[in-house]
Amino acid sequence: MDTPGHADFSGEVERTLTLVDGVLLVVDAFDGPMPQTRFVLNKALRMGLRPVVVINKIDRPGARPIDVQNEVFSLFIELGATDAQMDYPVVFASAKKGIASLDPTKEGTDLIPLFDTIINHVPPPDVDETGPFLMQVTSFEYDSYLGQIALGKIVRGSVSSGETIARVVDGALVEKNKVKKILSFEGLKRVEVPKAKAGDIILIAVFEDLRIGDILSDVTELGSLPPIEIGEPTISLEFIVNNSPFCGQEGKFVTSRNLRDRLMKEIRTNVALRVEETDSPDA
Repeated sequence: MDTPGHADFSGEVERTLTLVDGVLLVVDAFDGPMPQTRFVLNKALRMGLRPVVVINKIDRPGARPIDVQNEVFSLFIELGATDAQMDYPVVFASAKKGIASLDPTKEGTDLIPLFDTIINHVPPPDVDETGPFLMQVTSFEYDSYLGQIALGKIVRGSVSSGETIARVVDGALVEKNKVKKILSFEGLKRVEVPKAKAGDIILIAVFEDLRIGDILSDVTELGSLPPIEIGEPTISLEFIVNNSPFCGQEGKFVTSRNLRDRLMKEIRTNVALRVEETDSPDA
């Protein structure tokens, strides 16, 4: 899963990192660590992930992979990486050519060194395969036939189509329903499966009014997970009445009520967004 690097998308980064067991920190062999590199690496380190460093674009004119490798090392130190996190492998690659190597002085012939590094360095999912079903909603999609579809990683047990599961909010049972459909991933393709187990990242159609961070659990043993921690918004805006003579001449939805409804809809799926109503009738 690719994550955006800019701080404006911190919510998306943090939600994505809750799903994964390892990360590839991709750094340009010419530019070196960028401000967004620091941002996403800090998030990954705080969540206890152990990165694999990939120095990309080694075929770029002026590339300086050794210097960049040293800059990345310094960045890990500045961000307070643990001893285990400091023991990271470095892969030198060219995504354009589809090659990778563990030696900066030798050009690879394929991406096998990168794949082998991932297999050897990234730990298996830290899950419980035998306990009752438990997963946290990380994102949503909508389907005209199935309605709301929740995305998340199963951290305990398994779930099957047709099985009745529970929705848990703040440790309390909210509702129960039968699973309509389960979709798994094969590369970029989505494949319907009858059953999914701990460690799988799935799309599941079951409830209609879910929110990010809700818990899906076995009905016989309600489970809980820590809430998804999201950084505070980086910018704030106040929307006021438009008194321009050109007001309402552009756009389809131009009233404050339309704007409010759209923001309230967005906040259901965007946990990085905060919406506060004012006492003023004009804002």
